[in-house]
Amino acid sequence: MSNMLGSPRANLFGLGLDFMNKLNTAAITPLQARRFLRREDPWVYPMDTDSQLNRVCSVYADFGVKIKPSSVIVPERKSGFERLLVLPGGLLEENLIVILRQMFSVTIISADNERPLPPVAKNNRTAEETYGVWVRDSIEADPLLAGLPIKELKERGVNGMTLRERLVYELVYFSETGQHLDVKTKTLCSGSYHRDHREDSDYSMFYSAEWCEKKKTSQSSLLIELWGARDYGHLCRGREVVE
Repeated sequence: MSNMLGSPRANLFGLGLDFMNKLNTAAITPLQARRFLRREDPWVYPMDTDSQLNRVCSVYADFGVKIKPSSVIVPERKSGFERLLVLPGGLLEENLIVILRQMFSVTIISADNERPLPPVAKNNRTAEETYGVWVRDSIEADPLLAGLPIKELKERGVNGMTLRERLVYELVYFSETGQHLDVKTKTLCSGSYHRDHREDSDYSMFYSAEWCEKKKTSQSSLLIELWGARDYGHLCRGREVVE
């Protein structure tokens, strides 16, 4: 009886196949699977500093990037900035795109329509050392920073998110939820400059990132674009970080 269809053993086998299928199709992320197997709620994530730090390091470990939580210098938490991002030293934008492409499509648009990522000349924070930053825990970028020119963001003292930080945010958020950021707007990565243009001028160029459904692109994809300092509209919003 234990081997008949509908028996407990058959039901467990079917559940196992369904679980593996959801894992293979990213309907369940590896992080959610681990939390389920540890009998933790896979859909609810503690947001205290230690829990977030351990969780982010676990996400990186899935892709062969080893970080000791004790080695990360975490800045002081500021009210309204509840999400911790950890940036591993030496992990560049190109490396992060390779990791993200293991889970979903990433499309890069530039003056040449589509090519490898236009090189970053300067980030507000160096990629050499591992560091942490706090950001707002929100799917969409800050509506109060919508359409603001780069110069005005600087005048307001906004410490802008870099492209690396935006890619890391996508990685962590997708690993936790299976969902994406910036589904209605786009993040202006004002903390990263493109090398082909002069810094801090009207001719500087910056990066943006958004999630585009299939109706906008050939397939649903994380879309990375270059923008001139005066080209973007109200859908392009800054994201502030605390370091």
